[in-house]
Amino acid sequence: MISSTVYSVPIDSVFATANFTLDSTPPNVSFLSVDTAYTISEFPLHFTLNESVCEISYVLDGQENVSVSGNATLTNLAYGEHNVTVYATDEIGNTGVSETIYFTVAVPEPFPAVLVTVASVIVVLVGVTLFVYFKKRSTKSWG
Repeated sequence: MISSTVYSVPIDSVFATANFTLDSTPPNVSFLSVDTAYTISEFPLHFTLNESVCEISYVLDGQENVSVSGNATLTNLAYGEHNVTVYATDEIGNTGVSETIYFTVAVPEPFPAVLVTVASVIVVLVGVTLFVYFKKRSTKSWG
């Protein structure tokens, strides 16, 4: 909340008037579009602020505050469920808090090793069959 107050103070029998504006409104921190499931161990920490701030930090999974200078990408996240909250403090000392975002880093689908193995075996069998076929054919043409 921003409020404006006028004070009149006597100085040497003359009244001086001073206007003060007090800012008690915290910054508004809003996340940009966020998915709730990821298959890579990264999370895009992208947010907007409605005013200039002097300090930004986030808390991941209830751990310690980590300072950032703006949007960031959280990396090397463990598989599983996570949550993150962003804090922003303006020049006056008002601190705004984002909503807490909950997201999951899922174990990626395994590479289709069986498919690759079967394809490799087929290629080898076709190669061996062709080799034997042409070997027999070249032996017959000489004899």
